[in-house]
Amino acid sequence: MALFRKVGRAALLVHPSGPMPDDDWARIQSQIAALGTPSDEDRMVVWADGSLNANQRRNAKERNTTGREMKVLMFTNSVVTRGVMQALAWMGMAIKAWPKADVDKVLGAEGFSAADVAAVKGAIADMEAELGVSARAA
Repeated sequence: MALFRKVGRAALLVHPSGPMPDDDWARIQSQIAALGTPSDEDRMVVWADGSLNANQRRNAKERNTTGREMKVLMFTNSVVTRGVMQALAWMGMAIKAWPKADVDKVLGAEGFSAADVAAVKGAIADMEAELGVSARAA
């Protein structure tokens, strides 16, 4: 299962483990679409150790190369996933990935205030709790 919430400038997606179920993917895509056109300051923050299936990856690439996409900041402890995200960036997606431990540094570099970073991290903790995930370093 995965959850999505808007937290200030961050469109936050938490996907803890395993393949994302198609019904979660469809629900989250609808929630993202309901946000409307993102501003230049908005960021999609993905906190994930899960994965997408081939159709979901293709859909994400199509949605993320239209010219008005939100820049995606992914945080994952998976070296393989970070490598895949780098490959997608080479193919034109506005995405970068870092280890979860770098969340403060990366969000700060993206112009998030200390209060905004704290709000995002608090929302991550709340969403992980809702998903039944034990607390991780954030």
